[in-house]
Amino acid sequence: MVKPKFFFVIGPESSGSTLTARICAQVFLNVPFDSERSEEWEDDKGNRVWHVSLPSGPEATFADVNQWVRDYSESHDLHFILTTRDITLSEYSRRGRFMRRGSYEVKRHSGRAREIMLQVMSMEYPWYISSYESMIFLGKPYLDLMYSFMGVESDFMPSLRDGNLQRIQSMGLVDNLKRTMRRTLFNVRTRDKFST
Repeated sequence: MVKPKFFFVIGPESSGSTLTARICAQVFLNVPFDSERSEEWEDDKGNRVWHVSLPSGPEATFADVNQWVRDYSESHDLHFILTTRDITLSEYSRRGRFMRRGSYEVKRHSGRAREIMLQVMSMEYPWYISSYESMIFLGKPYLDLMYSFMGVESDFMPSLRDGNLQRIQSMGLVDNLKRTMRRTLFNVRTRDKFST
């Protein structure tokens, strides 16, 4: 008896994992790409796609891959899709999206996400790496590689826009503001020094 497939789509927050999971749900389970759901999908045959950010939720909890294996390996054929994005842009995006998180916490989260992804790569289950930048740059031919990994053929190609460009532009704006503030502070100190 052939087991249903279970695709876990995991990656650091702001790594394109939601986008990738929605694509997987569309081509594998025929779930509309713009479905309101963004984390779990299942068809009537028991095939599943799960999206889990590393970390996830307001409490910033990390997935337990070993528990997934214990819970689902008997009933499903497990596969992992690991999402990556330029880590500097990912961390910058997270700091903007989750204002309560400072740079140290975000970097610590990145390190833990990396450990979990490396753990998956060391296991006996099939895995595939989906790069946000490669997806944006290469488009459909790149997605076809993921479709092949999933064992599906599809013409589906979502409309993609480069989220990195917006982040880089906002980083430039922040840098310019910081530079202006430093210059202003320097000018005020210099003026005060020479006016006394």
